[in-house]
Amino acid sequence: MISIVIPAYNEEHFLPRLLESIEKQEFRDYEVIVADNHSKDRTAEIARQYGVRIVEGSLPAVARNRGAEAAKGKYLLFLDADTVLPDGFLEKLFNKFEEDYLDICMPVLKPIDSRKKIYKTLYDFSNAYFKLMEYIKPQGAGACIFVTKRMHRRIGGFNETLRTSEDNDYINRASEMGRFKIYTDIYLYVSVRRLEMEGLKSYIQKVVRSSFAFFFTGTSSKKIEYEFGNFTKAIIEQSTKPSKSIDKIIIYKMLVRFNRLRHRLIKQLRSMGINDSVLRFGEKRKKD
Repeated sequence: MISIVIPAYNEEHFLPRLLESIEKQEFRDYEVIVADNHSKDRTAEIARQYGVRIVEGSLPAVARNRGAEAAKGKYLLFLDADTVLPDGFLEKLFNKFEEDYLDICMPVLKPIDSRKKIYKTLYDFSNAYFKLMEYIKPQGAGACIFVTKRMHRRIGGFNETLRTSEDNDYINRASEMGRFKIYTDIYLYVSVRRLEMEGLKSYIQKVVRSSFAFFFTGTSSKKIEYEFGNFTKAIIEQSTKPSKSIDKIIIYKMLVRFNRLRHRLIKQLRSMGINDSVLRFGEKRKKD
């Protein structure tokens, strides 16, 4: 059985869409657990209407752990409340997972609710980055993580002391103990509401600090001042270090795709009037 764990807080607008997409799946051996963080809207009511189990939620790391504790399944699928499953998603993901004898995996993400090209480019870039990191320093997005309950318990679940990058940390620790893979031929839809609410500038700065900084420091809590353009140089230097697990040809091909997406992203941002300073790993310190 797959236990689907969904952290939620005031998700009455997005949760029904996700639950409906789950109900449409042909794969039926699952349960759904909503970890509700005392929502002030109809989130809990909607969850009950769909017949899912409800546990007490909190911040994402805590909510996912509580959902996992209540899970009856052998497998855990952590989903954000604003995601949507394409037809056949569960069956395809489960079958590939079993065929490859994995312990943890994730699909790539595709944006919904907007047709802006910049959003598609951002997600393409993010997917390429995570796929590249699979061979260097595994990490990924918490919007969708599929893992065995055995592995979840083995690594002690999500680190509840982390305010950000708890998903990166979780995947990285699990990959050190088991087999991890990102499936580029399996995708999940995710809402662009965060991009719309925060704006591109704020969103990109946070992504740079949480995901990219994790590569260099192992945490997102420290602000570092690497420039966006120097990132691939650091990856190349890292990938040339002796390692039996890294295929240099694969790394090179991924870097080529990564750089193409990076240039496309920068070009689109410039056309929107966004300054290049947004694409820095940390803000420059103001002079006194």
